[in-house]
Amino acid sequence: MVTIRLEKKWMVMLAALMMAVGFLFSTTQAHAAAGNEAEAGEPPALEQPDRGDTTETPAKPADAAEQGKAAAKAAAGEQSVTLKASAQQVAPGQTFTVKYGFADVTQNVYAQEITVEYDPAVMEYVADSAKTLQAGVTIINDLSAQAPGKLHIILASLGAEHPVTGTGDILELGFKAAAPDKDTDGVVRMTQAVLSNDKGEEFSMENTSVTVKIKSGSGILGDVNGDGKVSVGDLAMIAAKYGLDSNSPNWNEVKHLDLDGSGAIDIGDLSIVAKQMIEQP
Repeated sequence: MVTIRLEKKWMVMLAALMMAVGFLFSTTQAHAAAGNEAEAGEPPALEQPDRGDTTETPAKPADAAEQGKAAAKAAAGEQSVTLKASAQQVAPGQTFTVKYGFADVTQNVYAQEITVEYDPAVMEYVADSAKTLQAGVTIINDLSAQAPGKLHIILASLGAEHPVTGTGDILELGFKAAAPDKDTDGVVRMTQAVLSNDKGEEFSMENTSVTVKIKSGSGILGDVNGDGKVSVGDLAMIAAKYGLDSNSPNWNEVKHLDLDGSGAIDIGDLSIVAKQMIEQP
């Protein structure tokens, strides 16, 4: 009986030992298989805790040409030269002025070379009418000997305390309308504007222009009925349309009576005719 119990005990222990060996063998095989997979491919990524989307999307580069234009525009400060006429519309023989100036110029300018062109068949430059509008700035060259149709003007500041910069009118020129056979656009063009600062650095500005409508007629200011003289008949025509302006529905039919180009038929136009009546031979 004792022998049989001992044999049963050893059999149980042997069975347990075999189960343990089998478990160890299967575990070893599983580790070996995982190692082979790791050698054959990339190791599995470790799972990171979720900290939100911190990925930065790279900015799309702007077009190089557009960047260059933007930089140049910023450096120039939107600076320009300007031409402004004293009237939008003039009658034959009527004088008007054109002013040259700066708009948002960022440099301190001490010298300027400009060229103004116009059609001498449509208007004429009024001799000795050119004048500077800023203290300490003068016209250096003589304009009286220049050919009709073009004015070459050189301006200079008289000392360090007289720079020209920013926005403002600098020069005024006088013109007189001719007597075209039909309504004509009189255009005054700035075809050159070269500026320089106190370091001698030169920079050219873009060309610009201004247009004045020149009415057809006899060439005698105030002769609105076209009979070759200024008389009470012209005065009556203007008086009958007194008070009409550019907002009136029939303005296109009567605007030739607006002799001073103010946009309204008013006392200024009557005064022009009255003066001509008194002064004419």
